[in-house]
Amino acid sequence: MQIKPAEISVGATEEAEAERESASQESKRLVKKHEEPVTKTLTCSHHLGYLSERTKKESIPEECIMCDNIVKCMLKAVTG
Repeated sequence: MQIKPAEISVGATEEAEAERESASQESKRLVKKHEEPVTKTLTCSHHLGYLSERTKKESIPEECIMCDNIVKCMLKAVTG
């Protein structure tokens, strides 16, 4: 039995499309897996700029690490 060239290209196209769809679904699944909500700190036990005032030997409090304003807090002394 001989396979015609047109039959090969149609089969190859269908396989390639199936592979792309599978890869797309896998990418979507991985993105959803990493979209877990981040818990936000509602109150701050320190003031904005606390992290820029502490000494280098002091550790950063855990609530500061989770804070949305950590960069602003660290740079408060520099940016004013």
